[in-house]
Amino acid sequence: MNKILLKNNILKVSLAVSIYISYLLCFYMYDATNGPDYLHYNNYSNYFFGIESKSLRHSGALYFYLHSLAMSMYQGKIISTNFDYIQSEALIITNHFLFIVGIIGLYKFFQSKKFNENKILISLVILNFAPFVFQLKMSLKPEILAFAFFPWVILSLNQFLIGRKFTDFILFLTSFSLILTSKASIALMVGIFIFLLFRKEIFLEKEIKTTIFASFALLVIVLIIYKENFAINDVHIYNNVSYNNLEPFAYRPDLRFFFSFDILEFLKYPHIWSGNASSIYRIIILDSFNDYYHLWWNYDKSLFNNFSIYKDWFSGSILNQIINYQLGYYISSILFIFYFYGLFHFRKFNKLILFGPIIGILVLVINSLGIPSLNFNPEAGDIFKTIYYSFFVSLSFLYILILFLQKLKTTKIFFFFFIFLISFSFIYGFPKDLDKQGNLIQAKTKISVFCEINELLIRSNTSCEEKIINLPCGDQQSYVFPDKRTDFQNDNFIFPVDDRFKSITLQKGSDRVTVKGYVECFYYQNNGYTSPYKFSNLRTPIINLGIFIIFLFSATIFSNQKKELIFLLNNSK
Repeated sequence: MNKILLKNNILKVSLAVSIYISYLLCFYMYDATNGPDYLHYNNYSNYFFGIESKSLRHSGALYFYLHSLAMSMYQGKIISTNFDYIQSEALIITNHFLFIVGIIGLYKFFQSKKFNENKILISLVILNFAPFVFQLKMSLKPEILAFAFFPWVILSLNQFLIGRKFTDFILFLTSFSLILTSKASIALMVGIFIFLLFRKEIFLEKEIKTTIFASFALLVIVLIIYKENFAINDVHIYNNVSYNNLEPFAYRPDLRFFFSFDILEFLKYPHIWSGNASSIYRIIILDSFNDYYHLWWNYDKSLFNNFSIYKDWFSGSILNQIINYQLGYYISSILFIFYFYGLFHFRKFNKLILFGPIIGILVLVINSLGIPSLNFNPEAGDIFKTIYYSFFVSLSFLYILILFLQKLKTTKIFFFFFIFLISFSFIYGFPKDLDKQGNLIQAKTKISVFCEINELLIRSNTSCEEKIINLPCGDQQSYVFPDKRTDFQNDNFIFPVDDRFKSITLQKGSDRVTVKGYVECFYYQNNGYTSPYKFSNLRTPIINLGIFIIFLFSATIFSNQKKELIFLLNNSK
């Protein structure tokens, strides 16, 4: 094995290890059930496990089915006290699986543009830890689906226009149709991008028939998927019934929001956002490489935001506030300046790929103005969160990283690499002292599907073989057992509420009940109620899943082809 191939294989292993480390950080440092919109989108799990007859949500079914499918792996482990951990890990595993699908597509995309493969891999490791990617990995939001499929849409359409291979056409149809039916804003963003990227090629006289046929085939598949989604949701994709035209989102931004930026306020109080959606620029700068809205690593109950070793440094002084609350935002602002500099420094390259995030922002601007409905909160301006167009930022940022690395020698590349990782680490609140969190780490390790591997890596002294008794209620010793007996009034039991018992749904046939204490749970369990969260209860969206399986099969064929990839649009990179 020559040195070049050996180095390439080492970098591929390093990328795989970095993804596993990313999973560990997301799982152990954060409870994804506290994430943005988790309760909103959790209706999909209730639907897929037969708890609800309709989801009453507006997104495509595939992503949420994959999350529910991952939850079904924990059958035989679910009890009240671990259910949040199980939902959280199932989500993080699902998102990392889709992330892997996406980075394979990104790797193939930049490989087709003739970039050095090793520098692509180094850039992917940096991307893996980028804050806007961590937002995706820790959220129950369909934007991760766009991250997974977006590179494949570009690749497959490009290769089809060159080689006219049927497998490339199928890969294009499956990946693009799943994006177009995932969420209205995602569909519009990606649709505009693909049109602008391939507008010259698809309207050539010799391509008109192919364009019409491809458009018709895509429309048919989209309509079939859409019909299945509507049968599940009972809501159209453009109708966000939980937010549109409702308080506090029933507003439009004023002009100052788009044209003002107080730099002194920005420098003095970068960490304060509540009630201060004063400028779109403030949100874009601070949320691109940080958690401006305190939803993920800056969330007060997240381990990311606690137990940092510098938390008590210079206690009571202004330095403590700067280190703990402001420095992370200053670092993220510097990272944004680097990104912004890269956009204009490399502007002679593919401008659409570099400036793709602007498409996402413009779509959100249109939405904020009340099209198709009112959806702006003047106290937060959170419609402009980076996560909503993070698939564009990922492609653009990765492009800039690769272009920078192309110009650097090996020693400078390592310095560049570690500067980014150290910056990201500080933003996430590292280094930490987690010695006092042993019980939490053990509890999470015990329920993990990767328990044995995690135990070897983090050494939490956890017994992975321990059986959980009395499913789904658990053991009464785990809870505060009431001193007095259960009362009985008017033929109805009045059950005591146990604060340590987290509510969980039980089901018997078509009847379901949400129990809030051990005694109540045990009563219903003895009357034949069981946990609905098992594979045998899972409803399957056949069309969505079938299209996804065809996509995976086509992407595998594409990846294993021994042909030289050529990028039609910009052979000069």
